[in-house]
Amino acid sequence: MNLTIYQLYFWLGADLKFVKDLVFSAAVKKEIGFNPSIRLGTEYSMVDFFKLRIGTSNEPNTYSGGIGIIYQFVQVDYAFFSHPDLGLTHQFGLIIRFTKN
Repeated sequence: MNLTIYQLYFWLGADLKFVKDLVFSAAVKKEIGFNPSIRLGTEYSMVDFFKLRIGTSNEPNTYSGGIGIIYQFVQVDYAFFSHPDLGLTHQFGLIIRFTKN
């Protein structure tokens, strides 16, 4: 038995920066066989090395939040988000930059 599963989806989004330290994001994700999902979020840079993030989406209805700490070439992120099946889920990230932005 040979089983092949294909997943196809499209993204369209934009980021808007009205104020120096505040970024608004909006996106639409459309996956074949599912309703479009509208996703909204914002990121606030309280100081140069600390970022606060929140977001929400429909289809499925979820919410998320998190923080990011940047020190020289290292970035550490923590996020939580609601998951329809798993409930509140946590995520950690570590980014090491080898080049300067």
